[in-house]
Amino acid sequence: RVHGHEDRAWGLDVADDGGRLLSGGGDSRLILWRDSTAQVLAEKAEAAEALVLKEQELSNAVQGRQYARALFIALELGHPDKARRIVDSLLEAEGERADAVLRRTVLAVADAGLERLAALLRAVQAWNATARHALLAQRVLAVVVTTFPVETLLRVPGIAEMAAALAAYGAKHAARVERLRQQTHLLGYALIEMRAIGAEAEDGEGKKTKAKAHARDELIAADDDNERNDHGHAKQSKHRKKARGLAASAE
Repeated sequence: RVHGHEDRAWGLDVADDGGRLLSGGGDSRLILWRDSTAQVLAEKAEAAEALVLKEQELSNAVQGRQYARALFIALELGHPDKARRIVDSLLEAEGERADAVLRRTVLAVADAGLERLAALLRAVQAWNATARHALLAQRVLAVVVTTFPVETLLRVPGIAEMAAALAAYGAKHAARVERLRQQTHLLGYALIEMRAIGAEAEDGEGKKTKAKAHARDELIAADDDNERNDHGHAKQSKHRKKARGLAASAE
């Protein structure tokens, strides 16, 4: 079968110049074909060249901190990952001004039309599908929903499907954050208990150390008494017994 015929092609004839072909099929149709190979190859080469130029323009825009232009080109090329990296670069480079710059960037992208805003939301939807990039997605989404009125958002192509997907993954991420919060509380409780146990152990060690020091003092006092009074055997014996008893209890 030949593409274009609804039945088998029973006859083929090629023009003398080799650039055209005539086919006749069982569907009672005659179709004249042209060799467009050169044209197709030229169009592909032109498209590849245009892509290279766009990529270079995108790189120049990022280096020049022209975030709106860079984001516009990334969305035009259908590259959500590159769009995400552009927003990441914006937030990292602008510091305290990041939220204001991000809002201006989103407004500039939306000025190109609702189709471009839809492309941005599709990129946000792709970012939101992974926990790693969910926070960035939520940050951009917050800018969108607080910048544009509901009437405008309802006119965005495909907004119903995107909103449903964003809500589903948003609930999933919220549940994950809640689990982490609960685990953090458990960890905090464990650390508090460990500090309490450590404080008790230190207190016990402190009492033991004081007892040992007291025992040493008693031994020294006994030796001093022995030197001052050669005849104070009873007193010396009393001191040594008490000192040894304190030392044994401290051990």
